[in-house]
Amino acid sequence: MIKILINSRTVVFLALLVSASALDPHHACGQTLMPGDLVASVNEFTGSEGAPIYAAEYTVTGTRTQIIFNGPDRMEPDREIRDLLVGPGNAIYLYSGTGSPWLLRHDLGSGTETQQTFAGWSTINNATFGGLAQFGQYIYATDQQTFGDGTPRGIVRFDTLGGTPVRFANFIGPSDLNIGLDGTLYALHGENTVNDAVFKFDPITMAFLGTIPIQQGDNRAVAAYYDGSIFVADADGLIRHYSPTGVLLGSLQVGSTFFSDIDISQSGKIALGTGGAGEIVLTDISLTSATSFSVTSRDSGNVFVAWVPVPEPTSTALIALALGLVFSVRKRLG
Repeated sequence: MIKILINSRTVVFLALLVSASALDPHHACGQTLMPGDLVASVNEFTGSEGAPIYAAEYTVTGTRTQIIFNGPDRMEPDREIRDLLVGPGNAIYLYSGTGSPWLLRHDLGSGTETQQTFAGWSTINNATFGGLAQFGQYIYATDQQTFGDGTPRGIVRFDTLGGTPVRFANFIGPSDLNIGLDGTLYALHGENTVNDAVFKFDPITMAFLGTIPIQQGDNRAVAAYYDGSIFVADADGLIRHYSPTGVLLGSLQVGSTFFSDIDISQSGKIALGTGGAGEIVLTDISLTSATSFSVTSRDSGNVFVAWVPVPEPTSTALIALALGLVFSVRKRLG
């Protein structure tokens, strides 16, 4: 007879192993994303009208592990890829286009794409504009006024379960937005590039929640942490950290980098996309130092970036963890 000895540490390890693999929502047939990696949309500058446009996965050390999606070439107008995110349903969502953009959904399991648009949705013809964010079943997209006074602008909310898209916040024309780790929607008005406030909204009710004052400048990207503090990156390589009331808490100058995008991971790591340089910049919420790596062959191009989420522990894993702790306590007391 063979005896298998299992202690509390083994129970916990097995539970976490199951949670991180078999129950991982990003683990599927076809393309698989590694939690903690980065996904980036890349619009290369090569001097050719057919310059590459694609989305790819990268490690934090700069290794490209796979091309996720090959976009149309520049011979097709209006189809550059702007912001992207890892969304619900085992898919990547991309903001594709300018005057009549698409919300493009790339299914990681099948490798196929579907697209959705909305009447009047557009962005100014600036390759560093255009933001996406996700909360539950909803995808939020920036919408700017491009056809004269009185034409649509604001934030467009798409429903991944098939509901009708909705436009709200029509008193601003955001260049970037973010669902903070605190669950609030933050938007940076950017039609005139120079701005001095971040706008807050409830992502479910779409109610306006007020503003956070920031230093006036060419601020291009915003993201928020669990405590409601915000990180704002500008066109001159400066990242600023503000309290929820707008008090400056810290800053980091990264050369003369032109920032186009910013995203904060669940563990407090910060990734930034760049305009023109073809780079991803990495730092963290302490803003003490930064590193960077190139994602384009000629060190030129526009880049947007997002973290691949780390799955939250499932109820099965939590129960197993609790049982493991109970077994451990009993063993020590017995």
